[in-house]
Amino acid sequence: MLTILFSGGFDSMVLAEKAKNDGLPFCLLHFSYGQGASAQEASASLRWAQKNDIHIERKIVSLCGLQSMNTPPGSAGPRVIPGRNLLLISLAINYAATNGSDCVWYGATRDDWEDYPDCRPEFVDSLNALSIKDVGVKVQAPFIEHTKKDIVLLGRELGVSAQDSWSCYSPLVGLPCNECNSCVARASAFYFEEE
Repeated sequence: MLTILFSGGFDSMVLAEKAKNDGLPFCLLHFSYGQGASAQEASASLRWAQKNDIHIERKIVSLCGLQSMNTPPGSAGPRVIPGRNLLLISLAINYAATNGSDCVWYGATRDDWEDYPDCRPEFVDSLNALSIKDVGVKVQAPFIEHTKKDIVLLGRELGVSAQDSWSCYSPLVGLPCNECNSCVARASAFYFEEE
């Protein structure tokens, strides 16, 4: 059984849809940790899970001492929370090891490599080796070699609705900021689809 880290973003939705399409048993794990888009991410996650009749385990965690994003809302650039994926994947490994899952998936892509060290192949490989040795749970990022454009095309093939997902890290008055790197990457990937 897979445990899929499910943010409510398009990449994680396509990842879950891929698992479903491949006939793999899986559960969804969503974390709210005080992020600026917590409400929007939770809403998108629950909407997809209900639409697909999939159980979602929603965890609200207090990550004391976690530093905030280094780019303020309304500004262009990456939204990096140092060590965020390491923390969330570690919690997912714990959840998987105690709930009958032998593998954790998360939606890192090739386009994430530049801004996010915890989305690079060497990070996934190192964490996977450690997790297998420690508790026997694999850590995988099935889209690690794929671009956002590849994910859009796969999502289209699988019938994933982009309107159901949420990608913005720094919403302004509940709407996407259109400035953060996630908004820019999303717009670029979906613009490519329309060409």
